[in-house]
Parts: sequence; C-alpha cells; structure tokens
Amino acid sequence: MNERYCCASVKNGSFFSPCSRKGVVEKNGRFYCRQHDPVNVKKRRDKLDKEQTMQIQKHDDNRICQEVRSMGLNPEVILQKVIQDQRKSSKNLL
Repeated sequence: MNERYCCASVKNGSFFSPCSRKGVVEKNGRFYCRQHDPVNVKKRRDKLDKEQTMQIQKHDDNRICQEVRSMGLNPEVILQKVIQDQRKSSKNLL
C-alpha cells in the first residue's frame, strides 16, 4: 500500500503536525491535498487580499468624505469637479 499524504504542515494549538489528508495533487515531486494545493492556496490568498484592499479603500473613502463634510463641503460636488478636471487634462493631452 503506497498511499501518499499531503506534505503540508498544519498548526494544532502551539505546535505543527503533518496534514492528515491524502495527497491528490503532485507539484514538484510533493503531494498536496486539495486544500493545501499551492494553486488553490494562491487563489484563496489573492481573493482575500483583494477583499481586504477593497475594505481598506472603502474605509479610506468614508473617512475622506467625513473630513470633507466636517469642513462644510459636499464630497459629491468635489468628486464631480475632480472628474471634470481629469477629463479636461486628458483632452489637452490629445
């Protein structure tokens, strides 16, 4: 019986132990379960990074709008002005 198990280590409390799942994907001569497959791990990390970046951007946008409102200004009007200025500058480049 020559069963291959996942080569990844998982944290159990304060120590690491080998993953107990069977290896179903082979990469560079090492076997991985579907959860620890390097391709799947990268996809999950990229998705998480994108979600975190969007949350940070949303938080920053909300903070900026609050600061603008605290100065007695309307953020929507300012945004429209910025968009108009960008359009003008891009037309000047052409």
